[in-house]
Amino acid sequence: MKDIPLLSLANILHRGGMYNDALIVTNMALEISPKFVVIHFTMANIYVSKVRLAFPTNLQLQIT
Repeated sequence: MKDIPLLSLANILHRGGMYNDALIVTNMALEISPKFVVIHFTMANIYVSKVRLAFPTNLQLQIT
């Protein structure tokens, strides 16, 4: 059951802005428990944070 501590560490790194390190730790957790959905959810949130950092402009859908 090393996946939960790794997931917790990934969340801490994510909240600290260390996105690459958080992704590395999340991948480690996925190797242990590839079917644990929360790990995939956490990884998706980290990627979204990285995209928001790379594109700081306010991107919105334009409804016509």
